[in-house]
Amino acid sequence: MECFRIEFEYFKFEKMLIKTFGAPYFPPGRADKYGQKWFFRTSNPEKILEIRFHSGNRNICFQKIDGFNLPDRAILQ
Repeated sequence: MECFRIEFEYFKFEKMLIKTFGAPYFPPGRADKYGQKWFFRTSNPEKILEIRFHSGNRNICFQKIDGFNLPDRAILQ
């Protein structure tokens, strides 16, 4: 899967992400490894845009995934 990644040294807008996109999805027991995620519909009903914010790795990744990969309990916006 291809990912458009933005790397940063310091990111002070985490609260703004939550305010803008709502509560993130945290993989159960794996949040430290995979970070916070949000999922959005795209023009292609079979694809979903995943936005992943990981403060530990200092990056934000935008990635299209197959719709069947939407995790349980994740909110599709």
